[in-house]
Amino acid sequence: MKTLSKTSKTAFGLVLLVALALSWWSLSTLAISYGVPEYLAWGISLAFDGAALVCADLASKYARSPDSGAGPRWMTYALIAVSVFLNVSHAQMLGYGLAGQVLFGAPPVIAGVLFELGLKWEHRQSLRERGRVAEAMPVFGKLSWLMFPRKTLKGFRLVLLSRLEDTVSRSVPTQELPDDTDQDTPSEPLRQPETASQDLEDKTTAKSLEKSFPEVSGDMSIAKLVALFHDSGVTDREALREKVSAVKGTEIPKGTINKSLSRMK
Repeated sequence: MKTLSKTSKTAFGLVLLVALALSWWSLSTLAISYGVPEYLAWGISLAFDGAALVCADLASKYARSPDSGAGPRWMTYALIAVSVFLNVSHAQMLGYGLAGQVLFGAPPVIAGVLFELGLKWEHRQSLRERGRVAEAMPVFGKLSWLMFPRKTLKGFRLVLLSRLEDTVSRSVPTQELPDDTDQDTPSEPLRQPETASQDLEDKTTAKSLEKSFPEVSGDMSIAKLVALFHDSGVTDREALREKVSAVKGTEIPKGTINKSLSRMK
């Protein structure tokens, strides 16, 4: 376990060494008592403890990665449980009481508990390095909450909001939006007059419209202008748009004219 200190690693290694030595002797002796050849019985511990060490190493690697290591982790616990069961069975065959059974079965359990604690520490450190652990909130103090509860709560919410916005800005890349030439918002016209001649032409058209329609005014809303021209016999949508644009002094989108006509219906 790479993130543990040297002292923790040394202590864990000693516990593991004792547990493996006891398991190796116990399983070998138990296998010989069942008639397994001696040269094979001395290596039978590898089938349990060796596999448990391999699974524990894989689980430790998974703990430092974003992937789930549930498989190797639970396999390690299963092999430890089998080893404890066989050790306790060996103590029972030797006629030892409860104390002897605990003595034989405790070392693998202790090694498994230390492995679990170390695994959780590594996993937590890995999450912190990848930014998956939220930072602790600032401490406002009890007096702040008692004397200024509203301001303290507001400050608490502002800190959360700031962190949220920072997380979103780092997670979502900023993209330039394309120009929307079909936007129908009245406050953003499609095109403004660009030349003095166009401006003069629009003013002339507006004056002629005011003469033809005395009630027309530039202060009128687009909906009223559309209704006025439509009632006067101008039913073509493009003609309506041109007349309203001339009165308002800017080109009105077609969508705005269409919305005004739909509301009239």
